[in-house]
Amino acid sequence: MARPLRIAFEGAFYHITARGNERKKFFFSHRDYEKFLSYLTHALQKYGVILHAYVLMPNHYHLMIETPRANLSSFMHGLNSAYTTYFNIRRKRSGHLFQGRYKALLIDVDNYLLDYLGIFTLTLCVQEWQRGQRAIVIAAIGRL
Repeated sequence: MARPLRIAFEGAFYHITARGNERKKFFFSHRDYEKFLSYLTHALQKYGVILHAYVLMPNHYHLMIETPRANLSSFMHGLNSAYTTYFNIRRKRSGHLFQGRYKALLIDVDNYLLDYLGIFTLTLCVQEWQRGQRAIVIAAIGRL
């Protein structure tokens, strides 16, 4: 069965989630987080995407983004490919880094954006704390 098409339009807001293959970690050091953020910054500039919030966990990440050009797929391909290449070279491995397709939930901006932003990082961080994650949580609201 074919996978469903992504909804993409100019000015769309998304909550993006990508998880490590087999739920494994893909951030092991501060350098890994910094490299991911540098690739994220580059992709944001290249594709004209606006980042409103993000959370980076050891085995997954969350982004709240806006796509003025309706180019979500290109943006995500650029970001995930760049980080996968870095990670595979650094760890002397090959193959997939991320588990399946990234998740992209469309956000109803007119009715829920402020509520969503207010809850976004707090909820995610509390969930990880409750799971006993002893890892770096990087969270921010605003533009990178």
